Amino acid sequence: NALAGTFVPTIGATSSTFTYTLLGTAPCVNDSSLASVTILPTASISLTSGVSTQTLCVNDNITPFSYTIGNGALGASITSGSLPLGVNPIFTAGVLTISGTALEPGTFNFVVTTTGGCSFSSLSGVLVVRPEVELILTSSTSTTFQSACINELIDPITYRTENNPTSVTVTGLPT
Repeated sequence: NALAGTFVPTIGATSSTFTYTLLGTAPCVNDSSLASVTILPTASISLTSGVSTQTLCVNDNITPFSYTIGNGALGASITSGSLPLGVNPIFTAGVLTISGTALEPGTFNFVVTTTGGCSFSSLSGVLVVRPEVELILTSSTSTTFQSACINELIDPITYRTENNPTSVTVTGLPT
C-alpha cells in the first residue's frame, strides 16, 4: 500500500526551509526519502525618507521621498495613477526614489508596488500641484502707468485673480 500526505506549513511561518525525512515502516523494506519545503516571505515596501503626500505649486521641486523594498522583492514601480510631468521614480539598489520638478497642475494619486518575489506589497501617495496664480488687468492698460501730483487722485487700477489664490499682496505703494 502506498501512503500519501499533504504538507501544510505553519501559519505565520516566514522565510525558512523545512526538511523532512519520510521513512517506510515494516514489514516492507525500510526506504526513506528527503523532502524540503522553502517558504518565501511576503515582499515588503516601506517609506523610508520624506513624505509621500505633498502640496506644492507648479514649477516647484517636490521634496524627494524614498521607498525601500525587501523580503524577496526585486524592484518597485508606479502601478496605478501617475506622477506629474517632470517628477520621476528612479529605482537603484533596493530603493525607489521619487523626485523632480512638477511641471503641470493637478492632483496625482499613485500606488507604488513591489515587483518580483512571490507576492506584492503596495503603498500609496498623492501629489497636489497647484497652478500658478494669474493676475489679469481689468482696467485700461493706461492705468498701470500714471503720473499724479500730491493729493491728486489717480484712476483706479483693477485686477482679477485666477486659480484661487489664498491672498494677494500689493507692495510699493506710496504712504
